[in-house]
Amino acid sequence: MIDKHSPGWIDGFLHDGPLAPSQSSANLRPYILIDCAFMPDCHRTISKHAAAGRWISLYRDTSGASQEVIENSPILLDTEGMDETPVRSLLSRTDGLPMLSVIRSPEPLEVLHERLSPWCIVDADGQFYVLRFPDTRRLPDVWSVLSDMQRTQFAGPGVEWHYRGRDAAWQVLRTPADVPPEACKPCRHPRLDGDQCAALIGASEPDEIIANALRFSPQLRAQHLPSALHALASRALAVADAMKTSAPEQRARLCELFWNEPAYAQQQKPDFVALRALLA
Repeated sequence: MIDKHSPGWIDGFLHDGPLAPSQSSANLRPYILIDCAFMPDCHRTISKHAAAGRWISLYRDTSGASQEVIENSPILLDTEGMDETPVRSLLSRTDGLPMLSVIRSPEPLEVLHERLSPWCIVDADGQFYVLRFPDTRRLPDVWSVLSDMQRTQFAGPGVEWHYRGRDAAWQVLRTPADVPPEACKPCRHPRLDGDQCAALIGASEPDEIIANALRFSPQLRAQHLPSALHALASRALAVADAMKTSAPEQRARLCELFWNEPAYAQQQKPDFVALRALLA
């Protein structure tokens, strides 16, 4: 789904990264956000090692959520007081999966939960929409469509949100610390407009095509790293848009062409005539 880290990444993460003691301050406290959809026993594992009150399911207060849904929901975790061994074990299981973020926030755990929980399911142009921001593939897309005020309502003031990019490098999103008081309050009923919804749906197209392709062509995993698969698919779809090619099967075929012949992605001015002939 995403690239794996290099050996020894956990040492770097704990000792030099956003969880490192050297990064701590009186103003920002680190919390781990884990998308447990990728780790079925995540809740049970954390409950064994983290004290009560140190972790919260983002779906805890969601009306109508079944126990099964809650047990597979994202978790906010405060690792203070936890032994390093179970933390290392937990982190090791996230390697290669888009499920790990560290949120450095000035707010207590319960307040951060109060902020993030309503954004799990939002009013998307009149319909319910599951906003998959704990999935680090989706997080930058969500962030990009939100207004400045929505970002602050979503994450809180003065936040550093560290997440693993598709290439396993750590990226960071920030909110300003100096914002009006009304923008700092958690949003009880977040809403996205039609343009925001369309942008999120469009951003997920490369991953949908990749997932479908891997079902029938698993050898693609040996040809390209996950980050390269996504980059080539994104470039192919941008070319498809320029060609005004809207048929799903042709858009998927163009991605396949770019995976098999990556040189196409390097062309500054793609030959539309030649590409249409290959798609025919």
